[in-house]
Amino acid sequence: MDGAPLSAELAREVLTPQISSSERIGGLDALGLGLFLGDGGRIYGHSGSNEGFRCHLMAYRDTGQGAAVMTNGDSGSWVVEKAFVRIAEAHGWKDYPTELEERVVPDDAVMAGRVGTYRLRENLRFKVEQAAVGFPVTFDGQSPMPFRATAPDRLGARTADTELRFDDDGGVVFVQNGEEIRCRRE
Repeated sequence: MDGAPLSAELAREVLTPQISSSERIGGLDALGLGLFLGDGGRIYGHSGSNEGFRCHLMAYRDTGQGAAVMTNGDSGSWVVEKAFVRIAEAHGWKDYPTELEERVVPDDAVMAGRVGTYRLRENLRFKVEQAAVGFPVTFDGQSPMPFRATAPDRLGARTADTELRFDDDGGVVFVQNGEEIRCRRE
């Protein structure tokens, strides 16, 4: 189409999965050129956040349906997820889940006991902290990664498909890509 911001060829390339990614809201599990994609590029979107806000955009390539949800709070991810479930239900988005697991709100005293430094490998440690929203986990030499409670004894990071499973004895099991590594607390 004349005057379109992208040529048809470039638009197809943008919506072609280039690499796999961890799953995001709405089943977006691959990266195109600048967008997260799901179902082979049939669904596309992108999330964003900074201190004080969370947002997500998702659209269907073939039907033209889509939505953008923005919140003005650090806890907005839960609101965004709930909003998309309701939007999908109200507008008949095909294949979009209309059920959402209830948010896990862990006991503060229990979670305070999980805070600390753990050894993943001989030369690699990570630190679990408790923040106003979520649990930043910092691996040696890396920026903090946002984790959230998925159960009273588990933290998960959607962006890295990683889970930390806490034991009653103070240890933690690091789970990623099907591998489980028992970590000791320092």
